[in-house]
Amino acid sequence: MRTIWKYQFSVSDIVEIRMPKGAEIVGVGLENQMPCLWAMFSSDAATPDDPDAIKKVPTVIHSFRVVETGKEITHEKFTCKRPEAPITQIGMSRDIFDCHLGYIGAVHANYGIGQDKTWHVFDAGEIE
Repeated sequence: MRTIWKYQFSVSDIVEIRMPKGAEIVGVGLENQMPCLWAMFSSDAATPDDPDAIKKVPTVIHSFRVVETGKEITHEKFTCKRPEAPITQIGMSRDIFDCHLGYIGAVHANYGIGQDKTWHVFDAGEIE
């Protein structure tokens, strides 16, 4: 069975999320004022309704890079732990410094007049 799961995250330069091995990142956005990633994977062992589902599938740490619009993209932020990260199906790949990343998309948040923020999320691949 193929399912899509949601993963909430806090915005920081490097975001690492434990998810099923081989999960395909299908989107990024804001839900209830919280940044989220959506990932699709196939498994007959787990369903989203099952509270123990994540324990029933092999998981890895998936790494992402996050850059706010207008902020500097530094070499330290985009140093890959794995030199050839996969290209996500969502966006175009980008060679940033020595790291081949997939652009997933942008998260737009409106915190009031003049307080809008946009973060750009890049897929740096599975690291564990």
